[in-house]
Amino acid sequence: MRVPTSFHPCLSASLIAIVCLAAAGCSQESQVDRNTPEYLFSEVKKAVADGRYEKALDSSGALQTRFPKSEQAAKARLLNIVLLAGQSDGFRNIADAYLAGMEADAQQYGKLRSMAFNYHRKRKSVALILYQACDRFLERHSPESTYALESSWPVDDSEQGPDQLEEVRSGTMLDSEQQEEVEVVELPKGIARTLARFLDSGEDLAQARATLDEGSVELVPSRALLTVAQCILDNQKLFGREGLSEVKNYSIFLHQADKALNLTLASLQEHPDEAIQTSADQLKAEIDALYGRKTDDKS
Repeated sequence: MRVPTSFHPCLSASLIAIVCLAAAGCSQESQVDRNTPEYLFSEVKKAVADGRYEKALDSSGALQTRFPKSEQAAKARLLNIVLLAGQSDGFRNIADAYLAGMEADAQQYGKLRSMAFNYHRKRKSVALILYQACDRFLERHSPESTYALESSWPVDDSEQGPDQLEEVRSGTMLDSEQQEEVEVVELPKGIARTLARFLDSGEDLAQARATLDEGSVELVPSRALLTVAQCILDNQKLFGREGLSEVKNYSIFLHQADKALNLTLASLQEHPDEAIQTSADQLKAEIDALYGRKTDDKS
């Protein structure tokens, strides 16, 4: 059988067109510069949207290392705090459900208590990383610093199933697969609540999501610093829990919260805001009480 040495003209034209389209696609793909802060930050946001928080933190770390002075690195430093504080909040919510379950079913008390402290330990691991993230954030603060929050929304509201934590609160033990399912649901919720907190949306998650959907959100510096201080203090209290008492961590978290608060108060001197000042004064009273000092003691 003889093998043809040429193509039909129409077939040749079709093949040429296909090759050209493929080449054009490759050309467009090669035009995406992955070595830019914009691209790396887009990867962070995509990971948040997909619920891959470790990936988001890794991409954020790469961005801060390679482009430390970029606008995107500044956004990543703040978003790191949101992600970690949010995960901590999610773990706390799960732990609290198991603590409530202990009181609901005496027969399951031991197992439920063990699970509660398992989630306290998970929260502890996240809190220690949060401490480092806050340290990087606060060290780079100056009176001229500006802050912007930009993130994908972490919760798919269309896929909310039954609240398995209600079963836990009633004293029901979950199996390992159900525990994983709970984390998949609760950690994004914690991050969503933290995003709303930084956006000063209270518990209105719909408002927070609508605000983020509009793009990068400029934050009032004193409000951003105050919220960081509040997040640190929330996690500081973990180390004072009975059964997880860690004096050193309890102390260094308190010191860091105080540092963030002092930066807040300095910012308010330059740019007064009555509502933020009231919240800052309340936090100061709480921190002073933990230090055992009078509220008017500046030392």
